[in-house]
Amino acid sequence: MRWFFFLLLSVIGLDRFTKQLAIIFLRDTGESIIIIPGLFSLTYAENRGIAFGMEFLPPAVLLILTTIIVSGVIIYALYQGNRQPLFLGSFGLIAGGGIGNLIDRFTTGRVVDFLYFDLYRGELFGQWIALWPIFNIADSAITIGHACSSSSTAEFFRTALHREETMFADAHCHLSFPAFDEDRPAVIERMKEAGVTLLIDPGVNAETSRTSIDLARKHSFIHANVGLHPHDADSGIEAATFDELQQLARYPEVVAIGEIGLDYHYPETSPENQQEAFRTMLRMARSSIFRLSSTLAMHGRTPCGFLMKSTIRHSGASCTAFLATCIPHRNASKGASASPYQAPLPTNAPPFPKWSGQSLLRAF
Repeated sequence: MRWFFFLLLSVIGLDRFTKQLAIIFLRDTGESIIIIPGLFSLTYAENRGIAFGMEFLPPAVLLILTTIIVSGVIIYALYQGNRQPLFLGSFGLIAGGGIGNLIDRFTTGRVVDFLYFDLYRGELFGQWIALWPIFNIADSAITIGHACSSSSTAEFFRTALHREETMFADAHCHLSFPAFDEDRPAVIERMKEAGVTLLIDPGVNAETSRTSIDLARKHSFIHANVGLHPHDADSGIEAATFDELQQLARYPEVVAIGEIGLDYHYPETSPENQQEAFRTMLRMARSSIFRLSSTLAMHGRTPCGFLMKSTIRHSGASCTAFLATCIPHRNASKGASASPYQAPLPTNAPPFPKWSGQSLLRAF
């Protein structure tokens, strides 16, 4: 997001500075500064209308409409999923230009213009105009930002929808765990070399949720989840933990609430605390201030699937998208798994009950 805020603030600052210069050297003197004879000059003008100086709307309506549009641009840029620098930078230009002109409308009711290309003069829709009109730095930023956002948006969707080469996605990777603290950068590099282009990292408590967001900020292909795992319910049941998770869930890097759910296999965490934590996380997910009210990443184990379904139904949450982690059966007599992506389990660990992924899917 740094490109968005950097360009937004830069455009506002440059726009205010150049407009003040225009007032001092152009308006107060009443003179124009010729840059290219017959084509381009610095000429002071004040615009009470919209583009080309046309006044189709009353000033109050135009002010309200402009405020709504600028606010919408900022909200969209902060909460959409494309974090490419070109895309964010283009919206920073648009928002900065919009705010720059909005300041003029709030303070004086008219926008200061001073960049004049004398290409055409005549009537349009019954009003006299000069084409190209007199404009300013804010207008230039909006135009450039719109052009860049269109090309970057097209490229984003083209890449996402029509990618021809093989793309690997890890939908449930706990890179935020402390076990990766020593070699996490090396693991990420190996994933990139292997062709992994999308990674979702679920948090299991406040600490790992913070780490997940930090990773998403540093790497554009990583997306964060925020949540409290059922096995962490006893240690994180305090109200302060849920308050912190709710604050973390507002970050634009977060794409779902998770990892949450119910799992009674191990006796260390009581079912009562798990259920309380699960219900609280669901309430957080459907909160009016949280933008991902229907996206959940859930962990479940027999016989908890149908209990999770009942809990969600009675909580009032709307679960239209979810990722379910289904625990498979492991025969303890066969020893540790040979998969390079799984940590070996101790041979004396209790065998997992048989679990069908379809069971949880049917529960929803």
